[in-house]
Amino acid sequence: MSGELISQVPEAYGTGVMPFQAPSSRAVARSTRREVDTVLGRAEVAHARDQARAVLASGALSNTTALVGLAEQCYTAAPAGAPYYEAIIKAYGLGAARAIAGF
Repeated sequence: MSGELISQVPEAYGTGVMPFQAPSSRAVARSTRREVDTVLGRAEVAHARDQARAVLASGALSNTTALVGLAEQCYTAAPAGAPYYEAIIKAYGLGAARAIAGF
């Protein structure tokens, strides 16, 4: 019965799109392989760069946390240095952020 229904569907409803066929020659197959390899290579580099940035960001956050803790201890010992402690932490944070963004 399903065969009967399919045969009754008019050709006008067809997509007109040719089905994908395998490359017709070795040259086309080589070219396709090279292009796929290039795309995969770019994806690997992008992933490695993203992972490196994440590692750098994690380290910068840990370092900033340690510096803030140290600055709090310094503030307890010498409160007059507060503006300097803050400036040092800001300088480190901004430098680290720039380095990560530029990686």
